[in-house]
Amino acid sequence: MIYTLDERAKLAGAFLTIMASLACTQWECQLTLLAASLLLCLACRAVAGILVFTGVVALLGAGIFSYHWITGSRTLSGIGILFLVLKFGPMCAMILFLYKTVDTTLLLRTMAKMRTPAMILLPLGVTLRFMPSFIREFSHIRDALAFRGIILSPGTFLTQPFRVMESVLIPLLMRSVFIGEELSRAAMTRGIDAPGRQVSIHEIRFKFKDMAWTGSWAAGTCVLFYLDRQMGGI
Repeated sequence: MIYTLDERAKLAGAFLTIMASLACTQWECQLTLLAASLLLCLACRAVAGILVFTGVVALLGAGIFSYHWITGSRTLSGIGILFLVLKFGPMCAMILFLYKTVDTTLLLRTMAKMRTPAMILLPLGVTLRFMPSFIREFSHIRDALAFRGIILSPGTFLTQPFRVMESVLIPLLMRSVFIGEELSRAAMTRGIDAPGRQVSIHEIRFKFKDMAWTGSWAAGTCVLFYLDRQMGGI
């Protein structure tokens, strides 16, 4: 069901969660937001992202424990890491949720239907379509370098910085120019500069399930915000 929601409903849910995460100050409410966000990511099968998030938190905790054990200092504490996780964890989870569920084509078409100015729509469309291609090209370059015996790692960057820059940056820049030209041709083919009203083969309509999901998510965040104030939040 999550994948079939309107793109506006997904964006509204992410926006409400991020705003509530910034506004709430009580750890119980922040923990509830984090749990709800992670469950939403789990529902859209973003297991790898959740594991990465858990691993980063574990590494931070291990680093702080090691720092305390070696130096005996108390300038850093687990409470500080917990605050960062509870405050910014829901934001990271909702960004992962949008990455896994939002369709770029539908998002751009929806924004065009909402009469978003072209000066916003065009750069956003280019960015959203360019980044996946950029990441894919970097992966191809990394595989090609591995065949030549150059393994991209932090050690390689430190020991052979100029060779890595020559082997990675130049092909990446050339491919980026080619990708930009491909995107321009694709946009012209789709009639991005054609006069008149543009249509889409996709049905773009805010349905009852979208309203129900958005209303439920908004009600939940409002309840958390109210409870946060009742418990002494600022």
